[in-house]
Order: sequence, then structure tokens, then C-alpha cells
Amino acid sequence: MSIFELFKKKTDYITEETSKVKSRKQLNVTVSPRTFERIRHLSAELSVPRYIIAEHLVDVGYFYVTRILDNPQRRALLRKHLIDQHLLNTISSDPEEVLRSGEGHYKSELIELSIKLLRAANEFRKAIAYTQKTGDAKPLNAAERNFNYAGLVLADWFSKNPLDEIEENE
Repeated sequence: MSIFELFKKKTDYITEETSKVKSRKQLNVTVSPRTFERIRHLSAELSVPRYIIAEHLVDVGYFYVTRILDNPQRRALLRKHLIDQHLLNTISSDPEEVLRSGEGHYKSELIELSIKLLRAANEFRKAIAYTQKTGDAKPLNAAERNFNYAGLVLADWFSKNPLDEIEENE
């Protein structure tokens, strides 16, 4: 059996009536290589064309983003994320960060600041080991400043957002 026959057999159920290909518009935008690879992976995993995966991801993203737009604080948090992460590519974060921004403003900020503190603590731990091994204290001093700053930012956040207010606002 040829590859063409296998593909034809797999897509027998798709007809002109069930397909919306004729009414689609092409959206020519550049995306990060990571996004492209994710779309390609999902397309292969689910055995559907890439444009279907991309369209679905845009629909799901639209659903979550529109939930955020009503709240000015969440809107500002999303805008900051879009600029920092996607336009400037200055912050590396896990994919769940975007979804968390739709959950609750205070929870999202607290999680983000806690992650930054944990990352700074991990860098500080590595810098201590490096300094013990090499005797070079420059990385240790920089890691210590980053750790102290992350802790200070988190403490400042707690001073402005007491835990009892967080539960009331969520």
C-alpha cells in the first residue's frame, strides 16, 4: 500500500462539506522556533494538519485572554508578560505562568515572586559551591545580591498585600 493510499484512507471522512478550508483566511505571522516545534509536535502526535493545531491554540488562548481583560490589574500583568516574554524575550518562564495569570491576580504575583526567590536561592547555592571550588568570589557576590533583592521584593509584596486581604480578593 502506498503512502498516498494510507493518507487517503485516514482522511476519507473529510469531505468538502465538512471541511472549512474554503472559508479560511491566511495569517502570516512569525512565531518563535519553540512555538513552531510545539505545533509540529502536536500535529504529529494527533495526526492532523498544523494549521488545525495552530487555530485551536489561538482559540484556547483567546478564551483565557478574554477572561483577563475585564480586570485592569490582570490586564496589566498580561501586557507585561506579553512584552517581557514574547516581544523582548527577557524573562524565561514556564508555560503555566500564562494560565496562572487568568486564575487570580494575587496568586499569580505571589507564585511569580516565589519562583524568582527560589531561582535566586538555587543560583546562590551554586555560587557557594563554585566559590569553594575555585576561590573566585565574584559570582557569589552577584548571586547574593540577586537573592537578597528577590527576598526583599517578596517581603515588600507581603507588606502591601497581607494574606487576609488576598483571601478576600480572590
